[in-house]
Amino acid sequence: MDIELLRRWQRHKDRHGELKAELELVEKALEEMNEEVLNQFTNGITKVTVDGRNIFVRRECRPAPKQGRIELAAALKANGFGDIVREDYNANTLYSLTCEMIRNYEAELSPEGRITFVPDDAVPDGLKPFLTLHEVYKVTQRK
Repeated sequence: MDIELLRRWQRHKDRHGELKAELELVEKALEEMNEEVLNQFTNGITKVTVDGRNIFVRRECRPAPKQGRIELAAALKANGFGDIVREDYNANTLYSLTCEMIRNYEAELSPEGRITFVPDDAVPDGLKPFLTLHEVYKVTQRK
């Protein structure tokens, strides 16, 4: 038995636990600060450069069934999106589909229309009873 190998493994396992606990604290701090940081982006400000990094707000629209997954899957099939659906649907594929719906809808709007645009407007009428979009705003950064 290689005791030194077991000691190294044990040290890595301990360090793994320490890093995981530290990461949880950092994630909690970021979550607590998110609303306050979001409030910094007002009056049309969309991006700020701080210490060489661009900090900006990214809007995500997360789809959610209004009734149930099976009913939404049936409505997707009935409205021409059967290629992404079996008896159920993949959440990531549905997210991509709704992003595409929004992009296509926004492309048809006037600049004034984009200001008052609500993501649910991009959902086809046949899906509206079954699908809603929740806007989520996240602060992120890029070098």
